[in-house]
Amino acid sequence: MKSIPIQLSAPDGLAWNQKATMKLEGGPTYDEIILDFGGTITDVAKVKRVAINLNGDEIIRLSGAEIKMLEAYRSLYGETDKFCLSLEDIANKSEEGQRITSLVTLPGDNITLTVEIGNFTTNASDPLEMKGYARVSAAQVSRNFIPRIYSVVINAAAAGENDYTNLTRGPRVSAIHFKSANMTALRIKRDRIEVHEPIPVDVNNMLLRRHGRVPQAGYYHFDPIASKWGLRDLFATQVQESLVFKLDVSAGETITALIQSVELVAVPVKRQA
Repeated sequence: MKSIPIQLSAPDGLAWNQKATMKLEGGPTYDEIILDFGGTITDVAKVKRVAINLNGDEIIRLSGAEIKMLEAYRSLYGETDKFCLSLEDIANKSEEGQRITSLVTLPGDNITLTVEIGNFTTNASDPLEMKGYARVSAAQVSRNFIPRIYSVVINAAAAGENDYTNLTRGPRVSAIHFKSANMTALRIKRDRIEVHEPIPVDVNNMLLRRHGRVPQAGYYHFDPIASKWGLRDLFATQVQESLVFKLDVSAGETITALIQSVELVAVPVKRQA
């Protein structure tokens, strides 16, 4: 078997309006993590934040709503009381492309999974349950890539094109999901050369659907690996001079961009003999 399911350790600090933590063991490759609330949470707003911290570095940060959006966008089956963080992209056409976004861990790694539960109950004794599971695959000799998922806030102050220039350079982008009611197109310039033309949102959504994606209402999706070539088509952010995302909006607004990327480890961390 390529991967197997395991149960994670019981959470510490599980309570309403608290942060529950689980220790992830170093060694295996984490392809997927499942949080099962046993029917006690079905409202995505009650899962305020899910984060993975690797050796002091927060590499994954998502809200419950964002987890569900990503699952729906990739047309993955889900249940209302289970929140699935799919690291490996099983839809990609090559094994390398599938596993590049998995989390490779090594013995001695300090890995913490934090789940922040919102205060949406009037009675602290209301039932609350959470169990963690993971789908893991074989240990690897070294960690060459680190997956990152996080959000940034972009101020698109006025109608028309608004520039975003603060994307971290170096990591390769697998997708950016712009949460916006008014975004109509996206233009990208890398070192002054246009590498992504401003495709209208309806055409962009049609192309995504042809590749099996499910565009979500209220989002503009930039998805360079919709082709399912998850390694070949990652979007490079390394530049000599500039990288500019030009967001075309019909009215000014504040946009939250959920960024999925893969960072190449400059000096691969190897398993000790």
